[in-house]
Amino acid sequence: MSSKNCILPHVIIGDDAFKLDKHVMKPYQKKKQILEDSNKAVFNYRLSRARRVTETTFGIFCHTFRIFLPL
Repeated sequence: MSSKNCILPHVIIGDDAFKLDKHVMKPYQKKKQILEDSNKAVFNYRLSRARRVTETTFGIFCHTFRIFLPL
C-alpha cells in the first residue's frame, strides 16, 4: 500500500494525565511488558519523540505570537 492512499485518524498524543480513549495515544506503562516486547519500547520512544516535537513547535508558536502565552 502506498503512503498516499493510507488514511489515518487524528489522535491526541498524551501522557499519564490523559484518560485512555480511542482518540488518545498513551505510552505503555509496565516496565515488564516493555522489556518483554521490543515493539512496545519502540512505540514508547516514537510517541515520546512526537510529544517533544509537538511541545517544541507549540513553544516556538507561543513565543512568535505572544497572545498564546499564559497570563
